Amino acid sequence: RGGELFRPTADEVRAIANRASGVGCDQLIGIETSADADAFMRIWNADGAEVGACGNATRCVGWRILEESGRNQAVVATATGRLTVFRAGGHCVTVDMGRPRLGW
Repeated sequence: RGGELFRPTADEVRAIANRASGVGCDQLIGIETSADADAFMRIWNADGAEVGACGNATRCVGWRILEESGRNQAVVATATGRLTVFRAGGHCVTVDMGRPRLGW
């Protein structure tokens, strides 16, 4: 919300993700505004590489959007494409990740 975009370097991501000297994490998530979705999500793995999508991260970001908006469905844009998040009862959230892409 406002200010500069969060664009850490690979070295900065590795430093944050380091469990001995940083916060420690498997992935670092950045949330930005989007012209065609409820939010745009950037994902960096602990090695500093930016990746296209993550189901668990999408559920977390989606939960925040659903809670703040009071809606039952939201769209999160990623480098890989748009992912739809749905309330699934209680504190559960599901994500339509689309067809599996197996030809990595």
